Amino acid sequence: YEITNEQWCKIMGGECSYEDKKLPKGNLSYIDCLKFIDSLNVRTDKTFRLPTEAQWEYAAKGGINDKKLFIFSGSNNIDEVAWYNDTIPHPVGTKRPNMLELYDMSGNVSEWCFTPFRPYDPNVLVPDSTSMVIRGGYFESEHYELTVYHRDMMKPDEKSEYVGLRLVIGKE
Repeated sequence: YEITNEQWCKIMGGECSYEDKKLPKGNLSYIDCLKFIDSLNVRTDKTFRLPTEAQWEYAAKGGINDKKLFIFSGSNNIDEVAWYNDTIPHPVGTKRPNMLELYDMSGNVSEWCFTPFRPYDPNVLVPDSTSMVIRGGYFESEHYELTVYHRDMMKPDEKSEYVGLRLVIGKE
């Protein structure tokens, strides 16, 4: 699942309204995500981190369980798996998961990756060499922004209500 407001508040402090607890935490910079991860790692004595772009895409495509490549994470029918073309985020895990039981990899909020943004074409100049990859699309996205291939970028200190995070855990 994407990290929820409730999970964020438990680790970082603050109050969450009852209505917002199960919504994905948005309005996060990459730097905010790293602070959350540091706090979580200290509290749990585990090693959480952001996924790399390759890990994110592998997971969105269903990993080794993927017998059929879907356009969106878990389906070719966007309405089964994604919140999009909407005005608000929705509680996490309320659409169908993909083959790895991962929810909301298409839509709801975009997610930071632990990968600097570089164009696939080496001849294309990067407008800002500090930008990081974000994946997944968000609740106001058009359908093409929710595919398992679509990628975007943001500067590490930028925030957007449309961007949150999902974590992976390292081997102990």
